[in-house]
Amino acid sequence: ASGGGSPPAAVGAAARGEGERQGEYTFEGSARSRAAPRAPGTLAAHYAPRTPLELVASSDLAGRISALRARGAKLAVMSRAAPRAPIAHWEPAEQDPRAYARALYRSLRRLDAAGADRILVEAVHDTGPWAAIADRLARAQATFEEAP
Repeated sequence: ASGGGSPPAAVGAAARGEGERQGEYTFEGSARSRAAPRAPGTLAAHYAPRTPLELVASSDLAGRISALRARGAKLAVMSRAAPRAPIAHWEPAEQDPRAYARALYRSLRRLDAAGADRILVEAVHDTGPWAAIADRLARAQATFEEAP
């Protein structure tokens, strides 16, 4: 459907030659430096909740829960199977990477709101369709020092 109105701002800017110029991008009349991150997700700690988050291999999860509980830590956990030990909050991890990706931020917010001392997340594969999710989880963990 063609209309007689003005072209969208980006098309109009490109037609006028106002696109990329000398290291800057122009978007609807404002310029952004190339030195700035092109997307917020490119920052190492962009996906971090307030509560310290630790990625734990599936085979180590039960032991890590036990060790932290023995020190009196209140835990929130996201894993494929419910932990056997009592914890403050359990968030079931999706089995399908697309469903996991859709639920990730909502799950992290719930875990963060649980009032726990630490969030434990069962690590996912870092290849194939899981690679982007593994990267996001690593970024969520990046803000916090290595757990003892």
